[in-house]
Amino acid sequence: MLPLLAKAEYPTAPLDLQIQVGWLVLLCLTLMMVWAWTRSEALRRALFAREDPRMWALFRIGLGLITIQNFWNLNMHWRMLWTDEGLFTASETRSRLARTALSGWTEVDGFLDGWAVLKFFWGKYSLLFIDSDPVFVRVYLAILLIALVLFTIGFRTRITAVLAMLLINSLYNRNAVFLEGHDTVFRCTWFLVLFARTDAAWSVDNWLRRRRERWLASAIGDGTKVAAVPFDWRHFFDRAGHWLWGGLWAWLFCVKVEFNPQTVYMVVIGGISVCAIVGLVERERRRAAAGQGKLTLELSRFQLVAAWPRYLYVAQLVCIYSATGLYKTGSVWKRGDALYYALNMDHFYRFEVVTQWVSVYLATNMFRLMTWVTLYWEKLFALVVIGLILRWRHLHRDTDWYRAMEAKRWRVWLGRAALLGAYAVVYRTITLAYPWCLALQKDKSPTPAGPGLANLNLFFAVVIPVLVVAWFVLGRWPIPIGRLLARVSRGRFASAKIDQEFVRSWVFGRRIWLGLGCVFHGILLVTMNIGMFPVIMMWMYVVFFEAKPFLIAGRWLKDKLRQRKFTSLFAPKLLDRALSEEPGVLETTAQSLRRDPTGPWWLDPWRLVMGPIELLRTRKRDALVTTVERGRDRGGRIPDALVLGLGLAAVGLVVLRGLEAKTDDPGEGATKAEFVADVRDRDGDRDQQRAEVEARKARIERLGDAGHWWVYAGLAIAAASHFRRRPAFDRLPDGAEPEPTEAATTEAATTEPEATKPEAATPAVTLAEPQLIGGTLMRTIVFGFMLYHCGAVGTTFIPRFSVTQAWRSEARKVFGDWVRGTNQSQSWKMFAPNPPRGNGFMRTVVIDDDGKPYQVGKDHYSERPYVFWYNDRERKMHRRMIGKSKWYLRYWGQYHCRDWALNNDGHMPKEVRVFKLRTPIPKPDDLAAAGVASDPRERKLRTELIETHRCDERVVTPIMKQRRGWSLTEEDQQWFEDELERMHRDAEGTRANWAKREDFGGVPREQRNEAVK
Repeated sequence: MLPLLAKAEYPTAPLDLQIQVGWLVLLCLTLMMVWAWTRSEALRRALFAREDPRMWALFRIGLGLITIQNFWNLNMHWRMLWTDEGLFTASETRSRLARTALSGWTEVDGFLDGWAVLKFFWGKYSLLFIDSDPVFVRVYLAILLIALVLFTIGFRTRITAVLAMLLINSLYNRNAVFLEGHDTVFRCTWFLVLFARTDAAWSVDNWLRRRRERWLASAIGDGTKVAAVPFDWRHFFDRAGHWLWGGLWAWLFCVKVEFNPQTVYMVVIGGISVCAIVGLVERERRRAAAGQGKLTLELSRFQLVAAWPRYLYVAQLVCIYSATGLYKTGSVWKRGDALYYALNMDHFYRFEVVTQWVSVYLATNMFRLMTWVTLYWEKLFALVVIGLILRWRHLHRDTDWYRAMEAKRWRVWLGRAALLGAYAVVYRTITLAYPWCLALQKDKSPTPAGPGLANLNLFFAVVIPVLVVAWFVLGRWPIPIGRLLARVSRGRFASAKIDQEFVRSWVFGRRIWLGLGCVFHGILLVTMNIGMFPVIMMWMYVVFFEAKPFLIAGRWLKDKLRQRKFTSLFAPKLLDRALSEEPGVLETTAQSLRRDPTGPWWLDPWRLVMGPIELLRTRKRDALVTTVERGRDRGGRIPDALVLGLGLAAVGLVVLRGLEAKTDDPGEGATKAEFVADVRDRDGDRDQQRAEVEARKARIERLGDAGHWWVYAGLAIAAASHFRRRPAFDRLPDGAEPEPTEAATTEAATTEPEATKPEAATPAVTLAEPQLIGGTLMRTIVFGFMLYHCGAVGTTFIPRFSVTQAWRSEARKVFGDWVRGTNQSQSWKMFAPNPPRGNGFMRTVVIDDDGKPYQVGKDHYSERPYVFWYNDRERKMHRRMIGKSKWYLRYWGQYHCRDWALNNDGHMPKEVRVFKLRTPIPKPDDLAAAGVASDPRERKLRTELIETHRCDERVVTPIMKQRRGWSLTEEDQQWFEDELERMHRDAEGTRANWAKREDFGGVPREQRNEAVK
């Protein structure tokens, strides 16, 4: 497996080799696309399935609680981190961190226009860039807490989730000194949760839905009286409530930044108007159905939701673990000592004395085994995806749709050939790139690649082929082991055998990979004080499962709690229905198809086109019923030939773009390809060179336009394909619509709707499982988004070796705006390539006017408990400031000058001194040989002065004095006048620069120059 780039020097690969590796990567992706196309039906069923929403409800509750705890741990440092009296003043924050986000904002005008607001939120935004007054920050944190609580209970869940994500990212972007690995996990998790239906179970939103549906069922009665069908006011208020809830927060933002909220008013009024129109159309449709005797309401406690966001979480988790494992290439990991050093870092261990004594006996044996298991578990974590694919095949291989897919043998063999070809390409790519991924030796000579290549050849040419052959052999001739196990298990496993299912479960199964993850993170949680990282990582495991395992576990726990009187309070009766899998609790596939056959109306071309036409043609409201009934069968597949054609067209565009690279190597150590903007033939004629550059630019622009047209063509084909009928196993047969019954209508208002069985009046319907979501256009948009997002995240993990240099930056340009705009930038180099092998602390000392030193805050060396019960992020901040980010030290000293003055009636100290304290961690072999625990408080301490900051009176601004009611001097009054002049001067420059922008509503430079001419 290729090691990823660490801090070392690496050989420079020839340009031709760089280009060759790039083409091989593209070929591999193309072959994988062909394989996926041959399994298109299985891919559709997996990605676009409808599933029980209670897994997402559980995930929502846990995510909300974990996030609350994560930021509660930072409450002690809120003033230093996020206020203008903390580490960064408001002006320092705007000049150093917010230039791009506030490029359309001035202190005089606020946001210059709506485009400036959009640019602010597209990237590293923070509301605290605009105002970081301590009072406002406290209110801000209170709003964040309220938003997280509302999200946890499921109130206006999706809008509240957007609000919470914006508030969370604002804190992260305002000051990064405290960030740890799990904060990146929170960023990614909160972004992806926006696309999941977490509100469909165990939420206030779902409770409100059930109440309004029961009210409507009661009002309709037996469903035969047209006049009895009312306007669904409760549904209208529910829909309008979402617009008002979102509009409220948008309006508060506009008020805070002094931006005209007229656009907010128009959007909210427009949204409510659409809600009213939709409500009227639904009333007329129900009345028409009642007139035809076809009106019925099927009530259920929980409705099926889309499963596709789960796979985005799975892909994200695989990227985290795989990248983390591949970065760990150092000698400490190879020796197996990484866990020992991690546990013995004074900033990480939870129990001081216990850790050192346990290390004496386990450092050279158990810790090394655990280190190697962890290392290869992370490197190979992607195998769990193979397990998920095989599990999907095992569950559905006997269904009609799967058999129909397998019956096309030519596609099966084409898929196998593509998969084999992709494997061969990966093999070739790795063997080509491997020698250039080895760090140079101390004498700058290349590291011999022979031993590593021999291992790679053994792995790819022998081990994997043998395992594949064994897999197919077990499929035909399983190995019975029941007789052997019966001797030791008293006949319990008499029928046991080693077959493909056994291998899938115990080699690729979730029980192995997620089980090891729970053990790994559980040990970290118990023995190490590293905050919420193990908690949020284990919580992401929830998305690997459907709801059923959690429901079984919940019912088991509920029964156990009810066995004791004092614990039965934690198992109320409402859990019976919440955890039940009885008929009527969760809607069936047929009910889901009748409720939502083609997705939302605004993504249903049939209803948008045929509905108005039919209504205008007949001028009767019966046309609404006819349109809906006929539209239930719509939403068929895009023809597979067109899908393949679109995929190959995309590959063709990428190939044409790659051919625009200058691939000739002049032999002067060129290490990268020169793309169109960089081509300069210094020896040629200047006019010819300029013409060549312009010609290539034009070709690149045409390719970009072709890419846009490719997207438009895909959406147009999807919209047209929506008018095709679904396959027979994806639509309800004629006559399957249930007749109005007492149980389905009148009785719904007085009895539990879950107890009704509307399916009893429905003829037996054979529908494919799982059933697909929405219509063709909706599925196409979802699939495109999933591919684009996964591609964007994937490009952030392209190794930074010279063999990828020629095409790495170009690949990232395709997705760079998305990654930056959605705050999805990520790097997973924790303890890589080696963990720290020593302890570092930071001590801050303030020298007052009399020259007397005072230590401020904790240095976490002299003041530390024997047991760390909570995670103090200050230790992380100290490590960052004395390590890779020493530029923080100036602001740290400035902050303590200011903080001392504000807490001592304005008396400014003389200076602030920052010391770096270092203690060694003994080597594990030396510790084992000594046989005695090493006392971390008795180790040799080295102290180094790394920063001396002279305090300046100006760090306490007149604004800070005003907040405390201090008297202002003439110099302070002059400061206000100078500050006002500076604000107007800066505003003029910002307006001029904003007028020249090329993005977000600006005019490209070429067009502007042509207009001038």
